[in-house]
Amino acid sequence: MKLSIVLGLLVAAMAVAPARSQTTSYSIGNSFTQDGFKFSNGQELLSGFEQIVLAEGGSHETVPHIRCSSALHSIVADPDTVCITPRSPYDKFPNALPNYEWDFVTMQPHLTQSSTLQDDIDSILTFISLAQQNPQNADTVFYIYATWPGQTTWPYQSEWETPFVDDPTTATRSQREYYEHLLEDVRELTDATVYVVPAGEVLFELDKQIAAGTIPGVTSLNYFYRDLIHLTDEGRYMAAMTFYSMFFKTSPVGLARPTISYGDESATTPGLNDILQQTIWDVVSDHPLSGYTDFNNDEFVDDLDLNIWSSDYGSDRGGEDFIAWQRTYRPPLSNVAGVPEPTTLVLSAMATLSVLLRPRRCAWAGV
Repeated sequence: MKLSIVLGLLVAAMAVAPARSQTTSYSIGNSFTQDGFKFSNGQELLSGFEQIVLAEGGSHETVPHIRCSSALHSIVADPDTVCITPRSPYDKFPNALPNYEWDFVTMQPHLTQSSTLQDDIDSILTFISLAQQNPQNADTVFYIYATWPGQTTWPYQSEWETPFVDDPTTATRSQREYYEHLLEDVRELTDATVYVVPAGEVLFELDKQIAAGTIPGVTSLNYFYRDLIHLTDEGRYMAAMTFYSMFFKTSPVGLARPTISYGDESATTPGLNDILQQTIWDVVSDHPLSGYTDFNNDEFVDDLDLNIWSSDYGSDRGGEDFIAWQRTYRPPLSNVAGVPEPTTLVLSAMATLSVLLRPRRCAWAGV
């Protein structure tokens, strides 16, 4: 098979890799986090996110610490106040984080209660420190949940792209540069692996598509809002799929839509599911802070990640992962001198890819 044909198939192939089984996450925030996972206030009820993972053949437990209408520093100061009953036996974050093993921990800043950049930094470091007290959490991946601006601050585009004032007293904001600086500041103060879940960026891209008239039947971004700040089921499904892509580092294209949590797809705008899934993939796979192609979780996208991709190709890694890696390749500064130029490395990867494909039957051929 010619290499050009192989690469063309790789670009076209959007097969979803199965979720890893038996994974866990702990999620701290307010009703925005509740929207993101669609938690239910009942021990026996699966969240919408868990239903998605289950439908894809995986097993995942996500445990909430939700304090409604609150910022992270308020949650730290008063861990006993919650608006969703924590699952047993984990309980609230002071007990859950250090005493149980977690694959992922998510933390959601919010602009209420006079929260500042420094408040968010300190709170996130508190959660990380608690989790790392448990040696089993040495490889836990932490995520800052980058949520969306409320409608009172719109137009969405200008609000999301507002320049950041680099000062620790800057108020918490749902803006791109705020989350970028927050992540940078947190990374400087911890050895933990920390990324951003770019849900607000996905809505930013959807807003551009709506303005261009490319989402049939949707004329305003408020289609995804049920009030001034909270999301409809369409928006919640978008957020859950974004988390899925982040946790399992795989494309959301083709994900199941559990009707018990998100309603019947036939009742939505025709083709909207496909648009949501493709937009999430475009954002997550190309976002510099998502860690999507950082397969070894060292916060750099480099040749080491390519090696992992090569060894896992056909199992957990597909052609779409290679294309994403190629776009986001950024070696660590300390290794620049010893790492080939991206063009050379990509050519080497192509050669490896052609060898890998020759003895195997294509994954997208249904084998």
